[in-house]
Order: sequence, then structure tokens, then C-alpha cells
Amino acid sequence: MVSSKPTEGEAISPELLELVSPEMDAWLNSLSAEVLTRYGGQYIAVRNKEIVAADDSLGRLFKKLDRMGLTYRVRYLYIEEPDAWVIY
Repeated sequence: MVSSKPTEGEAISPELLELVSPEMDAWLNSLSAEVLTRYGGQYIAVRNKEIVAADDSLGRLFKKLDRMGLTYRVRYLYIEEPDAWVIY
């Protein structure tokens, strides 16, 4: 498992490219209402199309991921509360 911070000049790994791929976007957009409700109001960390950690504090989420060795190898997102209104 790769867990260190990428270094300058390091080739972008397929693992990192997967985090920003159209397939990952499609997977995130397909999360069920049940999953969105469960994680509403929390930050989540996603890797390999799996939610690997979540917390209502981004700082605590980073600490969890650091202990897991995943700080720089996940995609971070905030899931709005189910009853939140988001205006663009």
C-alpha cells in the first residue's frame, strides 16, 4: 500500500488518477439516499470506490487517515445534511 505524500516530480500513479476519474465521479453521484443520510453533515474519505473513514470534523478525519496511512491517498468530500439547501 502506498501511503506517503507524493513528492515533487513523482509520476502520478494510477491510484491517484482513479480518485479524480469520471468513474469515481459516477460512483459518488450514485451513492444511495441511505448512504447520504448516514454520512450527512460529515466529511468522508473515499478510496477504491469505498468510504474508508468519516467524521464531522475535518481535523479528526485527517488524524484517522494518518493513523491508517492514507492521508494523501484518498478523496475528501463533505456530505451535506439531508435537509440542507445548497444554492449555486
